[in-house]
Formats: sequence, C-alpha cells, structure tokens
Amino acid sequence: MTYLLIAALSYLVGSIPFGLIVGRLVGGVDVRAYGSKRTGATNVLRTMGARYGFLVFLLDFGKGVATVGLARLLTDMNSWAWALAAMMAMIGHIYPLFAGFKGGRGVATALGGVLGMFPWAFLAAFIVWWSVVLVTRYVSLGSILASIATAVTTGVFLLFGQSHMAIFLYCVLIAVIVVVSHGDNIARLRAGTESKFGQKVSVK
Repeated sequence: MTYLLIAALSYLVGSIPFGLIVGRLVGGVDVRAYGSKRTGATNVLRTMGARYGFLVFLLDFGKGVATVGLARLLTDMNSWAWALAAMMAMIGHIYPLFAGFKGGRGVATALGGVLGMFPWAFLAAFIVWWSVVLVTRYVSLGSILASIATAVTTGVFLLFGQSHMAIFLYCVLIAVIVVVSHGDNIARLRAGTESKFGQKVSVK
C-alpha cells in the first residue's frame, strides 16, 4: 500500500505543468503552441526568455527532489521506494494528468530525483551538461550526455559497493527515456539544424 501511495502522489506532483502555468500567468502564453510544443524549461527559455526558463527548470527539478524526499519520509532508507518515486515524477512530467498528458521531456525532474538519491551522480551530470552546453550551445546534446553520465557514475559506484541497484537501474532507465524522447533533436543535430542555447522563437 505504501508503494502505491508513493507512486500515485509522485505522479501527481510530477504532473504539475509549471511551464504551462508560468507561461499563462506571466505572459498569457501557452508554450505548447510554440517551439518544441512542450512544457519543459528549454521550450520556456526559447519562448519567454532566460529568467522564466530558469524558474521553470528549478520548479520542475524540485518535483524530482520533493518526491524522493516524500519517499524517504514514508519508507526511511528504502532505495527501491526512492527510485519508484523519482520515476513516477518523471512520468508525470512527461505525461501530465493536468495538461492533457503532453508535458516536457523530463530531464529536469529526472535530475532532481538523481540529486535526491545520489548526489555524486547529479554532480557528474551537472558537470557534463554545463561542459557540453558551453562548448556546443546545444541543450539537447547536454541533456542526453548528462543522463548517460548518471548511469555511468552510479554503475561505477555500484561496482565498489557505494551505490544501490535501484538507483543504478533508475539512472539507466532515465538515460534510455531521455535519449528516446530526444529522437527528433538527435535527427536535427545530425542535420545541423538543431536550435542552440539562446535562440528564441517568435511569440505573436
């Protein structure tokens, strides 16, 4: 019963469409009508600018942290429950109940879950993301490689008995989900047509 409660609450928290809420409250804009048509921080960044993009990133990131924190409160040191909470929050973000099941790609929420469970993996992802974006200015490429970095990092720590199988499997799953959900971005990266960090879309 506890696992079902954690799963349900985490999905509902993940379903809060902060990108959609901020867009409508601040500028009367439905961000799903522009850019990538998604509610995530990257599309808010391109649609409304850096200030609101960063705000949405923090809010979406917080969903992952909060749900893992909830699982910690309800189960103490059960890593499987933490991973379940983080995964359900990510699924809620991608398929939000409160936004017609069309949300973002889940990167920020997934990384929030990583920080809540295993900060070393988050640190690796953070370093990889910033390094890639600074060099290439491709947010999508940074997100893909950062998600892979979490899986590699937790895998290495697991080999030395410093991580947990549940956390490693979660990181592997989010890497797969992030790569698959960025299929269109990967195609544009290969074609040289992917938008770079700082590029904005016209909102009229």
